[in-house]
Amino acid sequence: MGCERRRAKPAPQTLCTATKSWSTALKYLHAVLAPQTRVLASLEGHTKRCTGVSWVAADVIVSSSADKTARVWRAGGEGGSEWSCASVLRDHTAEVVGVTTHPSRRYFVTGSTDASWAFYDVASLTCLRQVGTE
Repeated sequence: MGCERRRAKPAPQTLCTATKSWSTALKYLHAVLAPQTRVLASLEGHTKRCTGVSWVAADVIVSSSADKTARVWRAGGEGGSEWSCASVLRDHTAEVVGVTTHPSRRYFVTGSTDASWAFYDVASLTCLRQVGTE
């Protein structure tokens, strides 16, 4: 599944992960040491297993799923402790198997078993280009 640690995160000991045991939900974790790991939030919305996750910014996460979608999650509330789905991206026709963020943090890319990848703008959450669907 996916697990990503990036400096754009809120704190070095914070991570977001998707695993088979959690099925359709992402877990936003605080992990100082394994025995002290606690779930800060459960990001639920995918209808099939999560296949990847990528930090875009301290308050933005993108996830990919076997449900043919990618989801953009934004933190809100006091201290950014409440996460909600800001957008569901439905540009693929098959399982979305991964997501990665461009180093500029202005773009992210998803890849799918439909043999295509999609290039997105973070600010507008629009697909700028999809390759492999022709």
